[in-house]
Amino acid sequence: MSKSTDPDHFFQTDHSVAETRRKALKSSNKHGAPIRLQSKILAVIPDPTRPSDTIYVAESTGTARRIVLDNDENSPPYRGPTAPATCLAISPLNSSASSSLVLFAGSWDKTIYSWHARTRAPHRIYSNGHTDFVKALVTACLPSSGSASPTAVLVSGGADARIIIWAIATGEKLHVLRPHANPGGAVLGFALSRPAISDGADDSLKDKDHKNAESVTLFTAHTLPSILRFSLALDPVASLAQIAPDKPIMVHETSVYGLHFDTDGDLWTASADGDVTCLAREKDWQVEMRIQTNGGWVRGVAVDEEGGWVVSVGRDEEVRVWERGPRENQTGELHHVYSGHYDEITGVVVLPRSGQHPQQAVTVGLDGTVRRWSLHPAELEDARRKKEKEAAEGEGTDGDGGGGGEEEEAVLDKETLVTEEEERELAALMDYDDAE
Repeated sequence: MSKSTDPDHFFQTDHSVAETRRKALKSSNKHGAPIRLQSKILAVIPDPTRPSDTIYVAESTGTARRIVLDNDENSPPYRGPTAPATCLAISPLNSSASSSLVLFAGSWDKTIYSWHARTRAPHRIYSNGHTDFVKALVTACLPSSGSASPTAVLVSGGADARIIIWAIATGEKLHVLRPHANPGGAVLGFALSRPAISDGADDSLKDKDHKNAESVTLFTAHTLPSILRFSLALDPVASLAQIAPDKPIMVHETSVYGLHFDTDGDLWTASADGDVTCLAREKDWQVEMRIQTNGGWVRGVAVDEEGGWVVSVGRDEEVRVWERGPRENQTGELHHVYSGHYDEITGVVVLPRSGQHPQQAVTVGLDGTVRRWSLHPAELEDARRKKEKEAAEGEGTDGDGGGGGEEEEAVLDKETLVTEEEERELAALMDYDDAE
């Protein structure tokens, strides 16, 4: 007996039918010079070796991929996960081998996979740690008084509410912590603050949470509205000590999805309550600025240091560019809205200016596209004026050119490893965080 995956063969509400048609109409737009993958994209990070034009993405088909944004050729994927890959991190294999980068991907299958980034050869599998989806990864090099060089560690967080520290070189579990007793405390994201090591920089920007030069502070985002802090140290044995456990950072009403440190050392947060906040390090993480996006769930935030822009993305498919303003007079005013994605945006990174590449925001989403949006002041102003002119003339538009104009999008071919039914399950699981 044959089985159909055609959505027209199943019962659908009027709303779901209208939504499907809306997305189908919007999907043909070329705004943001889209690169199309044949799967949903769940995470994005920049390539540290080519930060101005290259990224890594995690896909619902259980693979990761390196994408050179100016190259339309198919890039071979990193294979291994047996379920959707949900998060990424990258790190040197050890502190003295910066050219030997290792790419990590967490998966629904409760496992973390890694590859040598340059060759795509498997490096190591980190398993038997989490009991539910892996949802967040970050790497760090921890100084040790008993070692001549820092030790590289991987920190993972999952839907099981566990935080695990792994030794990258050996795969050993060094520490396991469960900061929340109930499953609603699933870990959604990480950010590492700058270590308090004298480097000639302004000491006022150092993290006051650091107790010594041999630790860094790990900030964690959860499905609960709290941001927790942990002192991450290698000595005595790799440890994870919670900072001020009785005083979590509470600036949101519900789940916190994104954490991002700017070069001033301030922490930016994105939440399902629709707000983006800037927490000032010098004021003990008090709210310096709050942006009410009015766009519903905010999945990610990034800062353009050169242009003074803050970029937020989320469920409403829009890329919002906000005016940050000078540190002493931050404004948080909406400057422009880029449109082009036709499903939830799951990640954003800002790539810096380099050579012929102006600074740009790169976004990925459940529509399977990678899109680029210029943050160069002149190009951003052109896009803004164009959109204002179209609105004044009453012309319908589903987006704007961003940095991509009307050029044809690149399509990276890939076999489809998930069925229509499994993709519906993926969409439902993306909603899991909001329901908690």
